[in-house]
Amino acid sequence: MNTRLRRVVRVSGGTLRVAAAAAMTVSAAGCASPAPRGWIGLNTQAGWWEPALGERVGAAGPADRRIDFDLVRELGVPMVRDLAMNWGRIQPQAGAAFDFSVSDEIVAQAQSADADLLILCWGVPRWAAPAPGDQPVDPGVPAREHAGAFAAFVKAFVERYDRDGVADMPGLRRPVAAYEFMNDVESVPPAEYAFWLKLFRAAVKQADARARVVCGSLRSPGVRLVQRPDGDYPTWMERLLAEPGLQGAGFPHFDVAAFVCYPAEYPGRAPFEDGLAYVSQTLAAAGLRLPVWVTAFGFDSGSKNEPQQADNLFKWAIHGRALGIDRLYVDGLRDYRLAGDTGVGRNTGLVREASPGAVPARKPAFQALAMLIREIAERPQVARYRDGLYALTGAGEIRYVLWKVESYDAREFLIPDWWEVTRLSGSRAVRQGSAIRPGSSPVLLKRVRSPFIR
Repeated sequence: MNTRLRRVVRVSGGTLRVAAAAAMTVSAAGCASPAPRGWIGLNTQAGWWEPALGERVGAAGPADRRIDFDLVRELGVPMVRDLAMNWGRIQPQAGAAFDFSVSDEIVAQAQSADADLLILCWGVPRWAAPAPGDQPVDPGVPAREHAGAFAAFVKAFVERYDRDGVADMPGLRRPVAAYEFMNDVESVPPAEYAFWLKLFRAAVKQADARARVVCGSLRSPGVRLVQRPDGDYPTWMERLLAEPGLQGAGFPHFDVAAFVCYPAEYPGRAPFEDGLAYVSQTLAAAGLRLPVWVTAFGFDSGSKNEPQQADNLFKWAIHGRALGIDRLYVDGLRDYRLAGDTGVGRNTGLVREASPGAVPARKPAFQALAMLIREIAERPQVARYRDGLYALTGAGEIRYVLWKVESYDAREFLIPDWWEVTRLSGSRAVRQGSAIRPGSSPVLLKRVRSPFIR
């Protein structure tokens, strides 16, 4: 993004100041309109737990799910993403009645926490899988002979949560407004995904024309993972959009493009920039202008890097929004481990792993994300002056986000005013600009009166 800070210097009581509000020049890509209820979301794992697979990914039962959404409420996060739409769980036997008990619980808990849901549709029952066998839940697409059953499932699911007064979930207070079809879709051939995406979108819109359909999140758009150097997966989206089955009325059969990004997996690259450039350019080449969401981003804290996790999530979220990404969902709420895991497991959560029914301990990243959510509720617009220096604008006075960048000294922008400096831990101090020493951890800056002026 082409941004710069035009420094307007004037004399005021013998002190040089930067007229910050008039000093911003921001490209159109960096000032995307904020989502109605904010732009930060969170991946919860209430629907990911699959006892048939022997996996403990998220909340194992109603008590854990209540704990998780109590944490969502405490954070104040306005949006959550969860795997509530698992066909394998909802209709494990062909022709059986749909079991919406888990999805009802997730929707009810989300609305009680005042959070909008992005529901992920992923998972195929054994009877509908292309090669039925010992696998209880196949994460791919169904066999085509079950297309009618799949469409009926999708329509019934969306109808239950659209709040139109027809076959709604009892007690539904707000509709589910967005549905994502699959995750890590590069494992599915584009022609096959196109067939099922078109069917999925038609069924969603038939039940609720207002609902948005999100294309399945790309794992690594436009750039190869270090640990996966082979394959043509980086070009998957352009091959999807070229599929004959998607052409014509309704093209491209989704309303939002999406990808996931774990920036630590791309050493030497700026967070999100390659993925966003690929997705945006691919859409533009097809004559499309659609919102782009990052549906999962995170950092594995391991057992020793929890402060670094907090720093990275805060910095990456600010940077991603400044690039023009419409929504960013943190991955995720809980640390977890899969069957057979040894060592420290997956530690991308805001809270530590806990035994079933126990309240998990909050990590520093929990506090950092809560702080960011509070700030952007009032000042949702983000502008980047340069790396390590961003501004949050909206209601009230401007806030700055600052951290140290090795290639230059950010203090050149800290003219000698007085500032309230807030660290991610929540501690505050008043400092003169020349006395602020940026570090790798971001701080929030608010201009204040000199403490010596009465």
